[in-house]
Amino acid sequence: MQSVYDFLLIIVSNAKLIIGKIIEIVEIVAIRSSQIKFIKQQRASYKLLMSDFKTKMDQIRFRLVLRPRPSWDSLQRSSDPLAG
Repeated sequence: MQSVYDFLLIIVSNAKLIIGKIIEIVEIVAIRSSQIKFIKQQRASYKLLMSDFKTKMDQIRFRLVLRPRPSWDSLQRSSDPLAG
């Protein structure tokens, strides 16, 4: 009878260790998933800020009548020497 009791005690103690490890793993996964959610939220807010910044810069550029520089191809002289 004592050996059965000892065997059950060993099984219960091992089960406690296994359950403890499982709980640790679940906590680690929960922390990582919350970190991933936080990173995704930060990226979303960064994209929103950058889109707001880009919109503001476009408005400023439009108000100041600043246009993008013309390409170098449009600045080349015409091959016709009599052209303007």
